[in-house]
This record gives sequence, structure tokens and C-alpha cells, in this order.
Amino acid sequence: MYKKKPLASILIANYNKEKYVNRSIISSLKQTYKNIEIIFVDDSSKDNSFNKAKKFKKIKLFKKKRLNSKKVFNTFFQIETYLYAFKKCKGEFVFFLDADDFFKKDKVDKIIKIFKKNPDKKVIFDKPVVYYSKKNYYVNYNNYKKRRLPWPHFPPQSCIAVNRSFFKRIIPEINNKNFDLLTLDFRLAAVSHFVYNNYKIINNHLT
Repeated sequence: MYKKKPLASILIANYNKEKYVNRSIISSLKQTYKNIEIIFVDDSSKDNSFNKAKKFKKIKLFKKKRLNSKKVFNTFFQIETYLYAFKKCKGEFVFFLDADDFFKKDKVDKIIKIFKKNPDKKVIFDKPVVYYSKKNYYVNYNNYKKRRLPWPHFPPQSCIAVNRSFFKRIIPEINNKNFDLLTLDFRLAAVSHFVYNNYKIINNHLT
């Protein structure tokens, strides 16, 4: 089915993550899987994170105007940033990466192989390593045991990879403005589980 390695798009959403931007981008550039594009979208940051990102020549860099909102808890800033990035990407498989997170170097390679082995699956969740510093991190296996309902036990945003055509199809459901407290990772988990029953959580901590 895949004679050539499919293009993978890593979408990095940034807002005021100056402290972590370099680490996030470098983890994307150092992937063992080489057929990738990196789309970095800054949501009108007020810190120096956008200028830090500009130093990297091998990424596609965009700056978007932040939406106006009077609501204190509004998840649509992040959602709109990822949807903006999605419009700019061309990959068959899409990886979401918040700018304060980072990938293990073999993440994309492993996830692509799982997509190939499971062509019926459109959303794949890997599991996170909760990382504070080089000497302070942990992997919590108990939080992600298989359960009937994914929430609140499914992995967070940067652990999600999707099939491009599937994500494009569900954008109207993802972008529903009636639920301003619901984050993108929750929306993806809810839609892939309850509406389409099409997702796979793997027991690999890659994020």
C-alpha cells in the first residue's frame, strides 16, 4: 500500500512558550523519520518565542492574529491555531505538538508504522512522559489502563496523531463553538470514540 514513505506533518502551536520553543522544534527536526514537514504557528505571542523559532531554517513559520474573546476560559485559541496550521500542511498523517512539549526522536517513525499496520485506524494516541527536568520525570502507566471511556484517561494533545482525510472530515465537529471549555484533545477523543469508534491507544511513551 505504501511504496514510498508518506509525508508526515508536525504541527507546532505556540503562545508565549519562549522557554520551550527550541526544545520542541529540535525534537521535531531530529526525528529518525525523514519525510516530514514542520509547521510552526505562533498565536500572536507577547514574548520572544517567535523570534527564537525564526532561527530555524527548515521549518515553515507562520504568525496569526489572536482571536478576540472576552471569555476567561476559551480553548479556541489553541484550536484555531492548530486549524490554521492544518490548512498550511500537506502530510498524509498529522502530528500535534504543543510548543512546551517534545517528541522522542523515533516517535514519528513508530506512529507511521502503526498506521501502516492498522489502516482502518484514523487516530492514534501514544502516551506521555511527564517531564520536569533531566533528573526529574516520571512515566505513569496506571493512568492509561484500558477503560471503556477515554476521558479522563486518554493521553493529552501532543500524544495525538491523525489521518489527514479523517481530520479534515471532522473539523466541523471539532470546531463547534458551543462548548468553549472543551480542549482539542478532549474533542478529538470524544469524536473518535463516541461518534466514529475509530482510534487506537498504544502502550508507548513517545511524547
